Amino acid sequence: IENIDDKAIASLYVKHVFPETFTVQTGGGGWHLYYLIKPERLDKRIRLEKNGVHYGEIQTVKNQCLGPGSLHPSGNKYTILNDCEIKTIHKDKLLEIVDGYYRKNEKDTNKFSINRTNLQWDISKLLKHCPGLETRDDVKYRGSHPAHGSEGGQNFEIDIDKNVWFCFRCDIGGDAVNLIAMIEGLIETDVACPTKEQFHKVFVQAKEIGIKKYGYPDDGFVAERKSVSQKLIIDENLNKRLFYKENKKVKMNYEETCKYLNEIKSFIVVRDTTGRAPHIYLYEKGYYRLNGEDFIRIEVKKICTKCGIFWQSYFEDSVMRYIRTENLKNRDDIVPEKYLLNFNNGVYNLITKRLMPHSPKHFFLYKIPWSYNSKAKFEKSKTAKYFKKTLKPEYVKFSQELFGYCLYSSYKFHGIFYLYGVGGNGKGVWVDLLQALLGNNNVTNKSINSLATKTFTSSKLYGKLANICGEISHDQLKNTDMLKGLSS
Repeated sequence: IENIDDKAIASLYVKHVFPETFTVQTGGGGWHLYYLIKPERLDKRIRLEKNGVHYGEIQTVKNQCLGPGSLHPSGNKYTILNDCEIKTIHKDKLLEIVDGYYRKNEKDTNKFSINRTNLQWDISKLLKHCPGLETRDDVKYRGSHPAHGSEGGQNFEIDIDKNVWFCFRCDIGGDAVNLIAMIEGLIETDVACPTKEQFHKVFVQAKEIGIKKYGYPDDGFVAERKSVSQKLIIDENLNKRLFYKENKKVKMNYEETCKYLNEIKSFIVVRDTTGRAPHIYLYEKGYYRLNGEDFIRIEVKKICTKCGIFWQSYFEDSVMRYIRTENLKNRDDIVPEKYLLNFNNGVYNLITKRLMPHSPKHFFLYKIPWSYNSKAKFEKSKTAKYFKKTLKPEYVKFSQELFGYCLYSSYKFHGIFYLYGVGGNGKGVWVDLLQALLGNNNVTNKSINSLATKTFTSSKLYGKLANICGEISHDQLKNTDMLKGLSS
C-alpha cells in the first residue's frame, strides 16, 4: 500500500507516474494506493523522505493501514477515491519510481524496538516539553511528535506506566534519556538508539542536559554499553544454569532466570483487578517500588552479556511473561501490619516501641523520608513554635495527632479534614509541613473535583499516605458519594 501524505506529490504521482489502481483518500487529505507486487514482495516498510521532509510510506507485510470508513483524528472519514481493480506492479518498477525518496540501506522497520538505557528517569517529567499531548486515562499521552511533528496529530505516545515513549511513524521508542537526546537534537528522530561509536558521547550529553535543564537526579549511572576493545569475560557457570541448546538454537531457562533475578533483588508480582498485566514491584532501600519491569529488562541484558549470549528482545519478553504468571499476589496480600511505620533507618513497631531492620517481608509501598530518633522532643522543634504561634491552643494538639495519623497506613478513623480560613492565615505553611513530613513521593495532590468525577483518579491514591489538595469551592462539595467511599 502506497501511503502518500503530501497532497501535491500524491496528485502528481498518481496522474503521471503510478499505474491507476484501487485508491483511498485519507482523512488527512493524502492517498492510499493499493498494489500487488511481483515477482516477490517487499520485506520491509519504506519511508518516503527527501531533504528532511516526510512524504509517506510504502506499507507491506506485517504493517497496518486504515481502510475506507475509518475515522481520522480530524473527524474526516477515509473514502474510496477510485473503486477499480487492484493492479500489479513489478517490484523493480516501484523502487524506480520512489528512487531518491528512501534510503536503500534502511534497516528493517517491521520489527520496531523500544530502546532503553540504564537510567530509570521518570519520563512523565518530560510531558510539559512535548506540548499538545492528550490523555484519557492519565497513563498514555498521545499527540504530535515533538521533533518532526505530525499531520494527523496522533503519531507519538508517552506511556507513564511503562516509562517509555513511542513514535508510530518511525516504529521506534525509548526512555527519558533517548527522548531528551532527540528533543535536543543529539540523535536523529528515527534513530532512538545511536551506534556503538556514538553511544557513550550521546549518553553523557543527554544525561548532563537531563540533570541541568530538566531537573533529573544525578544517580551516578554511567553508559551501560562496554567499549569495543574491552575484553569480554564469560561466566560459564551462569551460562550453564540459565541457557541450553535445543535443535542447535540457544534457549533460555526462564524458571532459573527468575530465580537468579530474585537472588539479586526481591520483587513481587501483584494481580491487577482492572484486567491489565500484573504489576511488578521491586524491593529497594526498604520498600517496594513500581519499577520491577525496568529492572528485569536491564538485568536480562546484563545476563546475556555475562553469559556471552547474543541479546534478543524475546528473551526479555518471555521472562516478563513467565514472571507475570508465577507466584501472583492479590493487593490484599501485600498490606503491611498497621502497627509498623517505615522510616529511613528502619521499621518502627508501635506496640513494642522498637526499631527493626528493613525487610522485604513487610510489603511497604512507601518509606517516610526521615530517620526515627527516640530522643527527639516535639516541644523544642520549629514545627511546635509554628503551631503555637499560628493555631488556637485546641488545634495544636489536634494538628500533632493528624500529622501522626497520616504516618499510619491504616484507617482507624474515617474522615476527610478541611482547613478553613481567610487568606494569609498559615494554611499553606501547615500543608507544606505535612507534605514535607510524609515525603513528596508518598503524597498525591488530586483535586476534590477530580476524585469525585473522574473514574480512574482514585487509583492514584494507592500506596500513598495522604492526598493533599488546594483550594476548593462550595460546588465541589456537593458530590460526596465518592469521597465517602475513599474515606471509609
